[in-house]
Parts: sequence; C-alpha cells; structure tokens
Amino acid sequence: MQLIQHIFHTFLSIAEKVLDACENGVDYSQFQRELQEKFNKLGCEICREVLEAHDQYLLRNRSQRKGWHVERRNDSKEVLSPFGPVRYKRTYFKGPDGYAHLVDQMAGLGPHARLDNTLKAALVEKAVDMSYRKSGIAPSQHAPGVDVSGQTVMNTIRGFNPAAVKKKESKVKRRVRFLYIEADEDHVARTKGRSMQIKLVYVHEGKEYNGKRAKLINPYYFSGKYDSTEALWFDVATYIANTYEVESIETIFIAGDGAPWIRGGKEYFPNSVFILDRFHLCKYVLRAVGRYPDLKKSLWRAIKQDDIILADDILQEALTRAESKTHKKAIRDCFHYIKTNWDGIQAYREYPAAVGCSAEGHVSHILSSRLSSRPQGWSREGAEKMASLRVLKANGFSVKDEYLSQRSTNTFLLKACKDAIHQQRLLLKQQLSQVMRGNLPALKGHTTYLTKALRGLSQASSL
Repeated sequence: MQLIQHIFHTFLSIAEKVLDACENGVDYSQFQRELQEKFNKLGCEICREVLEAHDQYLLRNRSQRKGWHVERRNDSKEVLSPFGPVRYKRTYFKGPDGYAHLVDQMAGLGPHARLDNTLKAALVEKAVDMSYRKSGIAPSQHAPGVDVSGQTVMNTIRGFNPAAVKKKESKVKRRVRFLYIEADEDHVARTKGRSMQIKLVYVHEGKEYNGKRAKLINPYYFSGKYDSTEALWFDVATYIANTYEVESIETIFIAGDGAPWIRGGKEYFPNSVFILDRFHLCKYVLRAVGRYPDLKKSLWRAIKQDDIILADDILQEALTRAESKTHKKAIRDCFHYIKTNWDGIQAYREYPAAVGCSAEGHVSHILSSRLSSRPQGWSREGAEKMASLRVLKANGFSVKDEYLSQRSTNTFLLKACKDAIHQQRLLLKQQLSQVMRGNLPALKGHTTYLTKALRGLSQASSL
C-alpha cells in the first residue's frame, strides 16, 4: 500500500496550484477543470489501492477464503467509476463453486462488469430526467473517460427493481377528515404497434395556497408495472391503511376523467365519492359548443345548476347548427360524457370539501415529460420501469441510494492486512510531523506561496 504517499503528494500538488492561482491569477473555469482532474485521479488511485489491499488480505489470510486456493496472480481489470477508469490487479482463485476473482465478488463486480455500482447508480439517477444516451455521457463532464452507451444505461435500469423499495410509513398514523385520490393515464408511444396507457394515481390531504399557486399536502404517487388495475388499487388501499387512521376519514374523494378503471377505485373505499375532473369536462364542452358562445355560456349555466334536461336541450340546439358529421359526433359525445358522469359533476355541489382535480398536470410533470413529450418509442417493460422510477423520485426517495441499497446484498466489507494498515498509520503520523517541523522537501526549494504557508504552519505549531 502506498495510499498515504498518493494522498499527500496530491495534496501538495493541489495546494501549490491553489496558492499559485491566488498569487498569479487564473482562468477560473480552467482552474476548476484541472482541480477536478486531480481529484478524479486521486479517487481512482485510492479505489485501486483499496481493491488491491483487500486482494492481498485474502491472499495472506486463508481463513477468510476457506476452500479457495490460488490459481494465478496479478490478473488485470479496468472498471469505470465516478472518478474515471480504475485499473487494478487481483488474484484468481479456484474453489468449490469453480473459479472466481474473490475481490471482485466482494466489491459487487461481476466477471464482465465494466461499471462499478456507484457509477451505475449515478446513471440510473440521471436517466430519470434525461434520455439514456444523454445520461450515459453526462458523467464524462466531470470525469473524462466515463462515457457509456444508451444501451448500457438501459440495461443498468433493467437490473433495478423500484417496486421492491419499501414505502415510507408514518410512525404515527395521521388523522384527516378528508382524503383525496386523483388518477389519470399517459398515452405513450411504443416501439412497435399502438400506443399504451401508463396509469398514475396519487393520494393527498388537500391543497394549500401561496397566492394563486396551489400545492398538494403530503402527496404520494403510484405508477409503473402492475399485473392488473386491481393490483394498483390494492397498493393504494394498503398505503392508506398503513398511513392514516382509516376510522377517522369521513370521505375519500376519487377524482378523474370518468374512465371505468378510475371509477372502479370506489370499490376499494366504501366511504368514497367520485369527482369528475373539470379539465376533461371542459374539453368535451369546448369541442361541442366552443364555436357557439351563447350555447357555451348556457351549457355551463345548466351544468352548474345541476339541470341535465336543460343541458340536453342546449346540445340538441347545437346539433341543429352543426354542419359536419365530425362536429355532430362531438356534440353527441359531449352529452354522453355529461350523462355518464353526472354524479361526478353533482358532487361538487353536494360536497363542499371536494377540491378541483389536477391529475392532468401531474401526469404531464411526472410521466409525460419523460415518456411522451419527446419523439421516442418505448417497450412496455421500459415505460413501466421508467414510470416506477419517476414516482420513486416524486415520493422523495433517492434513486441513487435505493439502487445501491439493492446492490449491497451482493457486497462485503473490504479489509486490508493489519500490518499494512499499521504501517500506513505510522507513515501518516510521520508525514504530519514533518509538516509541523518544516522538514518536507517542498519547503527546501524556491520560495512560493505554498512554502510560505507550510513554513508558517510549522512555525505556529512550535509556539
């Protein structure tokens, strides 16, 4: 091990550069890039030292590798890390299960792994917000050489199971009079065939306002891979049961566009009421009578007065004015939509606690911005996995941490030989002592800001 020498020499180099910059001036952007390069190089060296030190530990301590015997030494491997390429040598062992580089296994690196788990976690985290290709090249901005293909990013994501992440549970169940469930779906283009629907459901406790801006209170989102709609609603119901005192909930409002799968949510909550999303109602009304201002105004008045007969009369009048088959169909669709969802329209008058539905905006922010707003096609597996990642982030989880948590089951604590560690501790004390006494080679040459600083430090320590 030469860990302390690497760290100390790098520190001197960085310190010299920093002080020269302060003395002579510097291009700040260039200075940052060079500083980043030095830290990345040091990071790679430290990772190499740690891996090789543990390999030596296994080599010298047979009790730590029972049943495994040395097959050959000094096999080289290069793996990409957040710092850059880490090149190290390790021992190849033969054991009861065949052959293996044990240090690779203990570090969570497969036989053909090109990326370490920390870099994989960073790629998955970036892919939540940008394309696979862009997330693959993003790390190279701070660590040259860390550039992977979009296919590699996609394969990395497939190795992660967001559904296995445990939902956050309140230590004490919350008491609320009203609870709100909103639901909608995103229409996502497929690589082959017709588009698919990705459902989004979220639970919240109402809205709080800052001026005109509304914010949901304690929202929690659900999306991704579900074998059935029933499985989705069961997941929602389980979350509510684990988070709230269900007995204290007076009413659960289920809001959406009236799709059968959304209305079906009422079956899981006996004290629930369906609320029609006004955004979708507005779209139907606009298509039907948007070109007739007088009928549009009258139709909204009929809706607000809960007068479905009057609404029908107004739309019949619109039919007499319509000239195309397409427009006539839009008018008939509008009345069918109003009639089918009349209970959800009336609920706003019957239940003062009902609030407007914002599902369209949340679908746009959580799903569409990554899945459907760009010209791209998805497999069902890929779209569902990305939806799971998006809601994982929206629910306040660290995608990076959760990925590493799943990988940690395949890793072990890396150790080095006690003698080697002891020698490095002695060397560290020696180096620090030399700094304090002013006996470093860096202090012997021409006078610089660094030598002045170190000499000042040594002089101060002697006072």
